[in-house]
Amino acid sequence: MCFLPDDPGQCNTGFALWFYDSRDGVCKQFLFSGCGGNGNRFNSKQECEIRCGNVQDVCSLPRVVGPCDGLEPQFYYDQATDACYPFDYGGCQGNNNRFPTSEECEQRCRKAPPPPVPTAHAAPPSPPICYLPVEKGPCNNEVTAWFYDPTTGQCQTFLYGGCEGNANRFSSVEQCDRQCGQFLGQDVCNVPVDVGPCVQQFSKWYYDPATSTCQQFNYGGCDGSANRFSSLRECESICLHREELIPDQNSSLSYLAICKQPVDSGPCLDGEFTRWAFDEQQQTCVAFTYHGCAGNLNRFKSFKACLDYCIPGHSASPGETPNVIDVDSGVEKERCADVQAVCRSLTQCPYGVERWVDAEGCENCRCYNPCVSQAPECPANSTCAISLVVNPATNQTEYRAVCRQEYKEGECPQLSEEASHCSQECVVDADCSGTAKCCYNGCGNSCLEPVSEAPRTAAPTPETYHPGSAAPEIYTDTPEVEADEGYFVTLRCVARGNPTPTVLWIRGGSTLSVMGGRYKLLGDGSLQIVGLAQSDAGEYTCVADNGVGSQARQLFHVRVRSPKQRQAEVLGDDSQSIVVSLGSRAVLQCYAYGYPTPSVTWWRGERMLPLISSELEQRRDLSLVLYAVTLTSLGPYTCQAYNGLGRAASWTVTLKAVGPVYSPDPNDVTYNQYLVQPPKSPDRQPRPPPYRPQPTLPTAAPTVRVFVVPVKTIINIDKTVFPVDSDFSIPCDVDGYPVPKVSWYKDNLPVHASEKYQISEGSRLTVLRANANDTGTYKCEAANQYGSSYTEVNISVEGIYVDPLCTDNSFFANCHLVVMGKYCTHKYYGKFCCKSCTLAGQLPSLGPHLDVLKRRRRSLVKH
Repeated sequence: MCFLPDDPGQCNTGFALWFYDSRDGVCKQFLFSGCGGNGNRFNSKQECEIRCGNVQDVCSLPRVVGPCDGLEPQFYYDQATDACYPFDYGGCQGNNNRFPTSEECEQRCRKAPPPPVPTAHAAPPSPPICYLPVEKGPCNNEVTAWFYDPTTGQCQTFLYGGCEGNANRFSSVEQCDRQCGQFLGQDVCNVPVDVGPCVQQFSKWYYDPATSTCQQFNYGGCDGSANRFSSLRECESICLHREELIPDQNSSLSYLAICKQPVDSGPCLDGEFTRWAFDEQQQTCVAFTYHGCAGNLNRFKSFKACLDYCIPGHSASPGETPNVIDVDSGVEKERCADVQAVCRSLTQCPYGVERWVDAEGCENCRCYNPCVSQAPECPANSTCAISLVVNPATNQTEYRAVCRQEYKEGECPQLSEEASHCSQECVVDADCSGTAKCCYNGCGNSCLEPVSEAPRTAAPTPETYHPGSAAPEIYTDTPEVEADEGYFVTLRCVARGNPTPTVLWIRGGSTLSVMGGRYKLLGDGSLQIVGLAQSDAGEYTCVADNGVGSQARQLFHVRVRSPKQRQAEVLGDDSQSIVVSLGSRAVLQCYAYGYPTPSVTWWRGERMLPLISSELEQRRDLSLVLYAVTLTSLGPYTCQAYNGLGRAASWTVTLKAVGPVYSPDPNDVTYNQYLVQPPKSPDRQPRPPPYRPQPTLPTAAPTVRVFVVPVKTIINIDKTVFPVDSDFSIPCDVDGYPVPKVSWYKDNLPVHASEKYQISEGSRLTVLRANANDTGTYKCEAANQYGSSYTEVNISVEGIYVDPLCTDNSFFANCHLVVMGKYCTHKYYGKFCCKSCTLAGQLPSLGPHLDVLKRRRRSLVKH
């Protein structure tokens, strides 16, 4: 395509694109009409140079000064005289036959006499994606992304504008480390999970090979192992689907750099998976055997997915003329024209093209399919499949037809419903190599390794502990506490042991969720109950466990006295700050108390924040939720509590994030004060035992103990009757751990996001333009692998929506008689009996008659 002439096409519009001029080796602009043309057409100069910059030998190109007026001394090679000569380069639009010194020019191009050391080499290739400079792109959005900094050897955060940019951009810090940083070339899914020695708590995911599932854990913030992912989707993609997440915002520079990467089968040797990589020389996608771990981004699950990413709009029209000289005679050309057209159209054959000479003496073609050309005789319950094998004679990979079972043993692993892999990698189990099965992931089919049908038997192992370890102990001086309703109490449970014990609280046989609301867990394990209610009276149990010996337990009794009027207060220090990761969710708690119960508003500076928006939400438990933290989200937030007594109380918390963050916008410098350095591992840290002893049974494999918070759902809505044509929202507060999935139902039928329904953050349902059909029972259901819960509410949509400006004026008309006589469409009566006529159905709820009322209202206001 690089040797084709510039072709504007056949349409009448015109916009500037780029083509490669093979006459002088320079990418130039031309006006493209919008249709037709040929493949020598690119969206940018950079794309043109990357695609075609190396297709010609630079030594064969002519001297090009360029149109600019610069006088930059350079040297060019003259092929006729086999010598290098100086010239003044203008400074723009030159070609690669340009060298800064005569020595470099002669070393690169001169043929005789040969240089003393034959160091001639091709032009340097484009740099690997890890060494590309950070590129924000021209758009102005703030998307948190990561890039690899080769000067520090670390992955850093930057604010991506949302379009274009280059391939040194990753969706998570772990993906950046896998492709360029500390996890490069590692089998990340099969190393033990390690929280690291630091004490921060960042929510992450790890892969458990024993159960073939991804589990959540709290990462300390430094060191740790490579078995760490920022999301459930990323964990399942790498360890189950064996596929890296390609950047969504594709651009010419990013996909060209990714597709230029060499084929990388990975360092592991225990897996054989057919994958596809783009071959730059052949300008098509080729199959290779992937071994199941590591590797680069030039790896796709299907031939089509590879072509779609690396050659966007690759479909060629059947009648496109190839870039060859036709020397056949006219008779021969006419006789073979049809089959030649067929051969030219076969541009997307994953296994190559099969050619033969037909009875007319013409070369005919078809896509090669080993199961058609070389089909084996397969036994019952098996079918022909195509496998990629290595020919021992040539040491080259080739396609062969093999027999595979249509249905293989084992069960598909349990996948989350965050489906992001919608490609059809397989149809039946026979399409998958080895023992892999064809599994439906909620969106498409993927070849996945099956899980065991029955647990393996394991012999019991004796309990062994690390030297210096100590069983947990609990210290307390107040096992019985009491306070007034509306105040707060502290259940002091100080847990000690080596390793440091994990503390959880139990009430009524269920584990308390102490992640927010009116419960506050202190650093030593103690529990505060803020804003006491009579229902808080009762028994609470503190449980401490560190895997050494038996658990420690302490029972507490709480008594709640009758309320006394108390001015609103907020529990907490004004100097408090919380640290999160950019792009993650943040929850700011406001522990307000008093009697009567105070109301709370959240402020940022002098601006009161809305109850709900696309960026945040104030919840009924008095917390403020930020859906995705950006650089401009950082800074102080104030919650203000007031209950009508005295003055309002306020408390300020500062939201900070882990830095550094690269941003070219100078206005973002003011937010750098809220960035903190990432946690660093201590110089000397007594490491706890790497594994906590787990109970084992003779008939089951060891399982990791998971602290479970029961799933609960609550619908808090003050109004259940709504008028026609109005919008209403149903909030559903959900609690539970692991984090449950929320589903909505109306009259026991599933409700999905659409033009009618909006679901924000998975737990708030909004119904738009309500009508009588929206009356019914709405159910919010939350479930995880350990339990489920649901709450229902009955909603009624009644009457007819009446605009606030649509009223009756009995002074000018008897609206009862107007409705009986059906005079509502009369210009005079309809204006003074708008409400009665609308309720009677003789006027629409919305219409041009309301515009008259609005204009009349505005004219009255002006006077």
